[in-house]
Amino acid sequence: MAESDNLLGLEEDEFEPGAGALPADDDVIDSLPVPPAGLLEWTPERAGAVVRAGGYLLHAADGLGQEPEGTLLWRATEEDIAAIGPPLARILNRYDAARRLAGHVDEGELGFAMAAYARRNLALRGRVAYAKKTRVQAAEEAAEQRPGWAEPDAGG
Repeated sequence: MAESDNLLGLEEDEFEPGAGALPADDDVIDSLPVPPAGLLEWTPERAGAVVRAGGYLLHAADGLGQEPEGTLLWRATEEDIAAIGPPLARILNRYDAARRLAGHVDEGELGFAMAAYARRNLALRGRVAYAKKTRVQAAEEAAEQRPGWAEPDAGG
């Protein structure tokens, strides 16, 4: 390498790290202190996410939730979450086993949101596919009804 290619002089044999610099290799991670493992606290927001997810499960499990009048059936409203979340958080914080789960609420909420997204779009896709099939069938039936559009006889 020519001198002009290394304008900053950063070659290993030339570079001197500043005082207190950590080495830039795989051992850096090993030299960092590990934060102590502790149990997370349930917050009203985390507990509210559980209420929201539970409502979604009940909504999805109840067949009447799929009816036009059932779009909100079992789904937790913001008022429900505000009323249930704080006392639920306080109760869950009393038990170490429940506190261990607090750190996984985001993953669970994301899973439920993705499931709701997929379910809604699959249902919409089914309606779109059915509408397309109906249009195609109607066009084929209309073509069969029009005089002069019939296929010519193969024998004649």
